[in-house]
Amino acid sequence: MSSASDTEEVLATFRYQAVGHVFVTILYDYDSDRILLPVAELFSLLMINMEIDRGNFMIRGFFIEQNIPYQIVFDRYMIAFDGTQSPQFESYGPEHFVITETDYFLSPELFSEVFGLHFTPDIFA
Repeated sequence: MSSASDTEEVLATFRYQAVGHVFVTILYDYDSDRILLPVAELFSLLMINMEIDRGNFMIRGFFIEQNIPYQIVFDRYMIAFDGTQSPQFESYGPEHFVITETDYFLSPELFSEVFGLHFTPDIFA
């Protein structure tokens, strides 16, 4: 499981028409000059069904409809999402997953690739 030792939590704004303009806490990774996005915080804002299982380092639920389950297993760097009742897991690199005391974080690339959620960071906004 990737540690947050080389990262810093940063307050950022999130704009989405259905949600409005709100603040979210992102992680900035100094080593890779990348950001990571908070899964629970964003899924909550977007009203995406989720259940956090802290003992198993997992977030699971369904995406939009009940017949589209997902599981994100942070300590194994795996995500299952394929629209069936028995989703198949895909493995990703540890650089995409971080757990902190405040949230579980994923790279914007995984939000886009797995869930079709595209985030565009704008440091000048």
